[in-house]
Amino acid sequence: KEKDEDEFIGRIRLESLVWATYVNYGVLLLSFLFVYGLSFFWVMIVNMYTILIFFVVRFNLQLRKLKNSGNHEE
Repeated sequence: KEKDEDEFIGRIRLESLVWATYVNYGVLLLSFLFVYGLSFFWVMIVNMYTILIFFVVRFNLQLRKLKNSGNHEE
């Protein structure tokens, strides 16, 4: 949660989660096509956490971009 949580921050959070889900499924699809054997097992283990990593990175980048642009009310 952010200190000054509002509807716009919630919207950024939702869009970041949707984006992270799409990217995660893209990575999953590519791994189905190109990774075999025991490496595939390790990719699946890592893939459980990549959606969280993608979400956190995207959300924080969007927040930083918002705060730097100055378009958000204080």
